[in-house]
Amino acid sequence: MAIKEYDPRDVSVIVDGHIVTGLGDGTFVQVEKSEENYETYVGAQGEITRARNANPLGQITVTLQNTSPTNAIFNRLAKSKGTFAARVVDRNTGKLTAGGSECWFEKPADREWGEETSEIEWTIIVGDYDITEG
Repeated sequence: MAIKEYDPRDVSVIVDGHIVTGLGDGTFVQVEKSEENYETYVGAQGEITRARNANPLGQITVTLQNTSPTNAIFNRLAKSKGTFAARVVDRNTGKLTAGGSECWFEKPADREWGEETSEIEWTIIVGDYDITEG
């Protein structure tokens, strides 16, 4: 039995050509497709129909330390009218990648200040979401 090893340093988040730095503690990045690939319908007598969902949207949620220099880059992108590429690359699993080339922020991240340092959560909308392995 081979022992597997995971190293969070082998997970990269690349947004608009910038490698994201200052990631938060714990779960620092999450990817997800916005809707199911298929909608399933079962009739009164058990007939099953499935309809392909054409919605290509997904999202990448990135948690940054409030001192991360990437916050300024994300804030600039959130104010821009254009789109950008965003991708998560996990070299732990044989190069899993998730993201797309048509991405945007719906709004700047919420911020908070207090006695201790905090984290900032940014949500990137991915217009052409794709996830691949290998």
